[in-house]
Amino acid sequence: MSKDGNLVKLRCVQILLFFCTSCLCFSLSYGQHSANSQEEITKSRERNVKQTYTDLDIADFITGKIYQLRNFDIEGSQYFTGEYFVNGSLVYDGVLFENIPLQYDIYRQLVITLFDSGSTIENLSIDSNRISWFSFDGLKFVNYKGVLLPHGIYQEFYNGYRSTILIKRVKETARNDERSRYYYKFNTNYKIYLLIKNQVYQINKKKDLMIALGNDVEVRKYIKSNNLSFNRKMIEESLSNIMAYYDKI
Repeated sequence: MSKDGNLVKLRCVQILLFFCTSCLCFSLSYGQHSANSQEEITKSRERNVKQTYTDLDIADFITGKIYQLRNFDIEGSQYFTGEYFVNGSLVYDGVLFENIPLQYDIYRQLVITLFDSGSTIENLSIDSNRISWFSFDGLKFVNYKGVLLPHGIYQEFYNGYRSTILIKRVKETARNDERSRYYYKFNTNYKIYLLIKNQVYQINKKKDLMIALGNDVEVRKYIKSNNLSFNRKMIEESLSNIMAYYDKI
């Protein structure tokens, strides 16, 4: 065989050895990565948990759409907290973000935050399907995905040993008084649900609660002795006290 032929043969052997070595290294690396992938992902996310509002690069994890402000021609506010952001916490894809600006548009059922797009601070409508819960001002909201209620965002008003109270808060538009400069206005409404013993009850009055609790005698005595009211202004506070008592007896 000529000298040139030997050189070509040697080069082919070198390339083959390099390829086999590379495949072996990749296989070992991939196997180790696959075994530790979940742990590595968790650690990576934990390292990226945002602790302060100065970390506006939360878009590294949080995705969504640019939020377009609307409804300036309707009287009132479409937001739960009014026309401003408040610092809160949010769990997105299993990652806890703390002390970040949040706003809850209950008219469109959207959770809004802020992020730095590079040239300006943008309003970001977060992908609700990937939110587990969020909280601000001592209030907690959960993304309910169970079977007892329609899926969506509910305020977790009470979560006890034997029962949970979820409140669906909404805002609806209605025709305004002709004397107003606004043709429409926002009306706030809500529905209260008691989840107990794998069943759900909508609570509007005392009778609804007693049916849900099987006409519990001790609860009835507690309501009477504490003069608890079920009118629109007091029903939430009354239910919180009653269910805390019920979970203890």
